[in-house]
Amino acid sequence: MTLHKKTLLLISVTIIGLLTVLYFTLRFILLENFEQVERQIVKTNVERACNALNNTIQGLDSFATDYGGSDDTYRFVVDRNRQYIASVLNDDTFSKNRFNLLLMINSSGRILYAKAFDTRNKKQVPLPNELKTRDFSKGFVVQHKNINSSITGIINLSEGPMLVAARPILTSEYKGPVRGTLVIGRYLDDLEVKKIASMTNLAIGMKRFEDKHLSSDFLEAKKGLAGSSGIFVKPTGQNTISGYMLWRDIYGNPALLIKVDRPRDIYSKGQLGMLCFLIALLLAGLVFALVTLFIVERVILSKVGSLNRSVRDIEQWRDLSARIAIEGRDEIAGLAIQINRMLAALEKSSKEIHLNEEKLRRVTDSTLDLICEINGRGEFIYNNSAYKNILGYSLSELAGDSIYRRIHREDVAGVRAAIQRSLTARSTGRMEFRHRHKGGQYLWMEVIGNPLFDENGKYTGAILTMREVTERKLAEEQIRYQAYYDQLTGLPNRNLFYDRFSIALAQAKRNEQMLAVMFLDLDGFKLVNDTYGHDVGDFLLQAAASRLRGCVRAGDTVARLGGDEFTIILEGIQQAADASAVAKKIITTLEEPFLLSGNELRVTTSIGISVYPHSGEEMESLVKNADSAMYEAKQCGKNQYQFHELAAQGNIFV
Repeated sequence: MTLHKKTLLLISVTIIGLLTVLYFTLRFILLENFEQVERQIVKTNVERACNALNNTIQGLDSFATDYGGSDDTYRFVVDRNRQYIASVLNDDTFSKNRFNLLLMINSSGRILYAKAFDTRNKKQVPLPNELKTRDFSKGFVVQHKNINSSITGIINLSEGPMLVAARPILTSEYKGPVRGTLVIGRYLDDLEVKKIASMTNLAIGMKRFEDKHLSSDFLEAKKGLAGSSGIFVKPTGQNTISGYMLWRDIYGNPALLIKVDRPRDIYSKGQLGMLCFLIALLLAGLVFALVTLFIVERVILSKVGSLNRSVRDIEQWRDLSARIAIEGRDEIAGLAIQINRMLAALEKSSKEIHLNEEKLRRVTDSTLDLICEINGRGEFIYNNSAYKNILGYSLSELAGDSIYRRIHREDVAGVRAAIQRSLTARSTGRMEFRHRHKGGQYLWMEVIGNPLFDENGKYTGAILTMREVTERKLAEEQIRYQAYYDQLTGLPNRNLFYDRFSIALAQAKRNEQMLAVMFLDLDGFKLVNDTYGHDVGDFLLQAAASRLRGCVRAGDTVARLGGDEFTIILEGIQQAADASAVAKKIITTLEEPFLLSGNELRVTTSIGISVYPHSGEEMESLVKNADSAMYEAKQCGKNQYQFHELAAQGNIFV
């Protein structure tokens, strides 16, 4: 990411972080205060609505006081004057004063007069059933302890909640004794609620406490007001907040839920003000960011960009003699000066390295050893001139090619193992392998490998110093061949015979198999040697060796111990008869005449056989017993085979 982008990102993150902090600060402080103010106003409005309802009830109480404190009413309790009803308690009185109920009850609780009235249709209606069946003698409505007693409030009827006021019946001078109770009631219907809302200029709603079809907000308020006499306030919408209060009836039971709605104008204005403030702050932040970015660009970033371009040009052209030019005396100019000093030091070091590399190249090219460098994948990076002189490859021919492609496939696994050992020990490794010449033949190389590691200890390649040792390897191979093979016949000699015999015997013991060893020599060989000379004798031995190899299996061993003595190892035979079959085949084969140097020669053979485990279980005893059996065959007339007789086993093999 460029410095321009980082600077812009830093400024943007700073402004966004500042706006975020301010937003949550304003939200949790200012808006919380706005909401508290709204809640307080809603509580005040609920109290106003309740006061208005109280005033309405007090108005009914005034009517009850006036009609209860009247000489006409006082006399009516005694004489039941119908003229009083017609003149005072007529329909006009009910309609004008919005009375829905009027009761006169004597001191014993008996109803003297009762009238229910429909003020909307302006006609008398039947008395509510609850009042018809109620026993007023036991209710506190008719129990007035003194002449100033007053009972006001709400009662819930099936037709709806009703505002009631009850006063004692007295004389016009408000004197007693009390002759009963006058009760006036007015339904708290939608019309009455609207009148109260109009008087208070509030949005008022009322629901019966026991209404089974309350909306969710009333249900939540009902739950919140249960057991409480306070005011419950909650937002009922994004733009509305409502307050609720529980109104109890004259018996102290929950009767009404009063709701007052108010638009959230204060909270909305607070939100709008906060949004405007944040927008203004954002615009100011953007202006600040642009000005800051402009100043940083002119003062810092332009110089850094120029410095970056200069360094990039030096890298691209690989010109350590170039220098950076920046005006000023600030830190960036100081950095340019330090870079120029570093370039001067690098230029000097580069020249010294170049001279040292040239010296090293001359040294490596003057040596007779092959020197090459490979990377971690085994690919050539460098090889000296001796590589071309000895193997015919130039650096361009090998560069990027894997050294394993040039090594004989039989030696690759050993080379990899030697490298791994060297890496594990983190030391110089030695190995030998056959390297392919450009002409196609393979030359033996003696190699010293020095592994290379980076600063983290990771293997990165190796320096290989090689010396061509093909002649030495051929000489060693010839010496090894002479140590184990007969020079005349090419058969294994005595040393290799005993090596193979020990291995075959161990395998026979391990697998619980039989094994046979044969000793044989050529009958009449000394006569041929004396008559025709040693050269013909040698040819005879070579021809006999060839015929013997043809009589056995590929895995069996035919060896020459010396002179005309031969031995044969037969592995994995099933029975002694298998060895007999081979012996017969040998006798028959060697009976055929040999044509050597124009002479037809005939020889026979005597064979002695010992079988493991019948003739012994150790190599020395088996060899000795086979040799004894051979001499027994000679004594019995030659040109035959004999098994070793093992008296301890009770068996004789003939």
